[in-house]
Amino acid sequence: MATDVTITESPEAGETRFKIELEFVQLLADMTYVQFLGSQGFLNKPAFMRYLEYLLKTWSAPAYFEYVRFPLGLTHLRLLTQDSSFREAAASAEFAGAVRKAEYESWLARADLAPVLRSLER
Repeated sequence: MATDVTITESPEAGETRFKIELEFVQLLADMTYVQFLGSQGFLNKPAFMRYLEYLLKTWSAPAYFEYVRFPLGLTHLRLLTQDSSFREAAASAEFAGAVRKAEYESWLARADLAPVLRSLER
């Protein structure tokens, strides 16, 4: 016989959980941190992977996404949960470095640095 259990969370606890989850999602924008998680074996733990799936579902929703200031964290979160080759390679410092370099070069290619350079000339 199954029973339904309802867990209520105080407003303070809900706010704390919100802040912790947001900070963690944004930390995932840093490939060095993702590499640390991989090298420590966290990405091989089913419970941790379920938590990442929960975070992806929650923080991709518009009501939560608007608070994310480093959306690259959600990109890495999606790759970690949906791409096993990315997840396996994430433990490698060499791979993490290559990803960081590619992301930086992508940013440079899209960035309009002309206004910044003009302001420096003054």
